[in-house]
Amino acid sequence: MSQKVINVDGIGDVPFYKRRDAATIKIRVSGSDIKVSMPMWVPYKAAVAYVSQRSEWIVANRKPSAVLNPGSKIGKNTVLRLQPADVIRFSSKYTNNQLIIRFPSQYSIDSRVVQERVKKYAISALQREAEELLLPLVRKNAAVGNFSVNKIEVKNLKSRWGSCSSRKDLAFSLFLIQLPWHCIEYVIYHELAHTIHMNHSAEFWALVAQFVPNYKDIRREMKQYSPHIVLQA
Repeated sequence: MSQKVINVDGIGDVPFYKRRDAATIKIRVSGSDIKVSMPMWVPYKAAVAYVSQRSEWIVANRKPSAVLNPGSKIGKNTVLRLQPADVIRFSSKYTNNQLIIRFPSQYSIDSRVVQERVKKYAISALQREAEELLLPLVRKNAAVGNFSVNKIEVKNLKSRWGSCSSRKDLAFSLFLIQLPWHCIEYVIYHELAHTIHMNHSAEFWALVAQFVPNYKDIRREMKQYSPHIVLQA
């Protein structure tokens, strides 16, 4: 697989990925991120033209990138503390629910270089928090519902909130920890139900409803969210 980042008018820098298993050009919008996959034989020029034609749809579905400032809260408990200092390297430390990030004072907080580095640190903090809070909850809910599961992981999933393999391995997006608890519970039981029904049949939804009776309302609510960094109030 080869990758090329190209600036598309009205959209900005977009990563294009040539894949041997791709049959068509596909655009994926997740939060503020855009990713384009394309067949190996398609010229980049043609893919850029296709993306340009879909620019209105992309802009309509793309969410603004969160600006991470001092005091911003992510996840359930983590507060960002950004400290310009007389240093040449970025560094981070997590203590007392605070993610303390020191950066060279030559940069402004809202600069691209600082925001990109802070985002990486924030994602690592969300991963840690998700592992601490989500994994025990998944195991507890599996026991309550008598679900048989194999491996449970937290991953940097940007296209879905969770997944279940045929081996009953569960994976959850680290960004899930940012959602309200009732949405988190729904996603957990959704994936647990897939350990029995690997589809979205009537039987599957009936099983979900046993644990989340108002799942239809929550599904509608979740359309406002996508797997990316969301600043908490």
